[in-house]
Amino acid sequence: MSTRKMLRAALIAAVYVALCLLLAPAAYGPVQVRVAEALALLPVLCPEAVAGLAVGCFFANLLGGMPLDMLVGTAATLLAAVCTRQLRHVRWRGLPLAAAVPPILFNAVFIGAELSFLLLPAGTGAGLWLLNMATVGAGQLISCGVLGVALVWFIEKRPALLRLFDETPTLSPVYEGPYRLVLPAWAHKREYLAALAQPGPADEDWLPLAARRDGRSYGAVLRGMQRLRTNPPEGLMPSTLFFFMDDADHLLGFLDVRHRLNEELSRVGGHIGYGLVPSARGQHLAPVMLRLGLQQARRLGLGRVLITCNKTNLPSAATIRRCGGTLTGEYTRPDGTVTQQYWVEL
Repeated sequence: MSTRKMLRAALIAAVYVALCLLLAPAAYGPVQVRVAEALALLPVLCPEAVAGLAVGCFFANLLGGMPLDMLVGTAATLLAAVCTRQLRHVRWRGLPLAAAVPPILFNAVFIGAELSFLLLPAGTGAGLWLLNMATVGAGQLISCGVLGVALVWFIEKRPALLRLFDETPTLSPVYEGPYRLVLPAWAHKREYLAALAQPGPADEDWLPLAARRDGRSYGAVLRGMQRLRTNPPEGLMPSTLFFFMDDADHLLGFLDVRHRLNEELSRVGGHIGYGLVPSARGQHLAPVMLRLGLQQARRLGLGRVLITCNKTNLPSAATIRRCGGTLTGEYTRPDGTVTQQYWVEL
C-alpha cells in the first residue's frame, strides 16, 4: 500500500474513532445509532477504506470500554467492508444501495449475537437474539442505508471531493489549461450518457472499445472498464480508459491507453485510441487530449507509444505529428485500407 493510501486509511480510522467517542453513548449498547458507520460505505470509493474501517472500529471499541467488541465488532466491520467493496458497482439509480447491505446484515447478526449470548448472560434465548438483531439492524439501516449512501452520493457528485478518494494516484488527473484527463467515475454518468446520445456518426467507430455501452447499464460499463484494466478477456490487452473533460465537467472525449501490444495492435490500433464527442469537434481539442494521453501513458510505464490512423485521415495524422509522432511504416489491411504507424518517444 502506498504512503498516500496508508494516510487515507489512517484518516478514515481516526474519523471513525472520533465520531464514536463524540457521539457516545449513542454509538454503543443494544440500541445504537453509530453515526461513524456511515463511513462503512467508503469502500465503494477506495479499497484502503476496508483497513481504515477495521482499525477504526477496533480502537473505537477499545476506547469505548467494549473489549469483547474489539474482536466481534471488528470482525463484523472487516467482513462487511470487504463485501461492500465487491458490491461497489451494483447500483440502483446510481445509488450504492446494495453496498449498504453487508454492514447492516453483518452487524445485526454479529453484534446481536454478542449482546444476547455474551454481554447479557440472562438472555440466552433465540428470541432475545432476534430482538437485538432488529435493534442493531435498525440503527445500521439509519447509519449505513441512509447516512452512508447519502455520503457516497454527495462525494460522487462533486469531482473535487471524489479526487480525494482516487484509487490510483499514479493515474490521477492530468491538466492542460481548463482541460483534464480523468478516470471514469459514477459522478460522470450523466455526461457519459449525454455524450453517447449526441447526433454524429451512424456507428460508434470513433469511440474506443472500452467506452462503448452496447446496451449495458453505466455500472456494467464501469465494471467492464475495470476488468480491461486488471483482468481483460482472452485476446484483449490490458487498457485504461480516460474521460477528457473541461473545467465545467463536460465530457468532451474518450482516450484509451493500451498497456502493451499484441500482433494486431502493433499493426492497427497501437497504444492509444481516442475520439472526441461530436459537439467537441472543430475546436482543435484533439491535440490537447492526445498530449494528456501521452502523459498518462508515461505514468503507466511506457517509454514509447505507437499511434495509428488511416492514411486518408489527414487531420488525425496532423494531430499525431503535432504531438511528436514520427511516421515509421504503413500497413495495408485486407480491405485495402492503408494504416499509418507513428511512434512517439515519451
